[in-house]
Amino acid sequence: MKELAPDIILQLKLKFGDNFLNAKEILTYFIKNNIDHSTDRIIRCIIFLSTEDLENLKAQIKIAKIDWRDIIEYAEYDDENNRIRNFNKTFLENNISN
Repeated sequence: MKELAPDIILQLKLKFGDNFLNAKEILTYFIKNNIDHSTDRIIRCIIFLSTEDLENLKAQIKIAKIDWRDIIEYAEYDDENNRIRNFNKTFLENNISN
């Protein structure tokens, strides 16, 4: 199984604080069981869209399992369908720090 990128680990720590290990475990399970749809881009989108709530993280993962393109659309595009973020790049490159 692939390792989580350093920016993903950092963002999980910033966003989930005391629940970091639980959030990492949830994401690791998703990656292990959805290898084709668990790119760094999709993982970053899931984390970006989730609140500090583990249930919300699970909800975003559920959406990604149904159609991963929805997660990308919600995270990277605004209401007028303009791309405002690119999660092929790191959270830092997208100027996101929580």
